[in-house]
Amino acid sequence: MTDHRDLIAQLTLASINAGITQREISRRAGTDHSTVSRWERQQRTPMLDTFCRLAAAAGFSVVLVPLETSDAASGQKNGVSVAIMEDGT
Repeated sequence: MTDHRDLIAQLTLASINAGITQREISRRAGTDHSTVSRWERQQRTPMLDTFCRLAAAAGFSVVLVPLETSDAASGQKNGVSVAIMEDGT
């Protein structure tokens, strides 16, 4: 399962690669710049709805992806992973 710090790091890297600054992300998401900075430095963790707004502000969507694991006893697949995807896909 993906750790929340990994998701924030992925979003930060995607924003940098897209040339979007922290100030622009915070403006688009309606969030204070210093708060975005604390999230990116792993000092705070955003709530899921806020993380989704940040992803959207950077041009990405947050999606749930079924894990390809299975419970050997029941034969059923279980679990969910979270990923950020470029918007418009």
